[in-house]
Amino acid sequence: MLSMALRKTGRSILLSLSPGAAPVEKIDEMRVYAQMWRISDDVWDLWHSTVDYPQGLGDQFSRSPSGRCFRARPLA
Repeated sequence: MLSMALRKTGRSILLSLSPGAAPVEKIDEMRVYAQMWRISDDVWDLWHSTVDYPQGLGDQFSRSPSGRCFRARPLA
């Protein structure tokens, strides 16, 4: 697993997951393996979109976890 390989280097390396919007129900699992993850899909230079892709900045608010804050564990 990538997170284990990074730990074996003995250096502080931040692992950021970018699979699109992070599944909030998997927050505990993400905290084990990464220090950072995305909270939205790709954002393009428009406010609203009428199609699924690309999405605009304004389209992300309804898809985010309502102002909830999720923190990863600190780097060792």
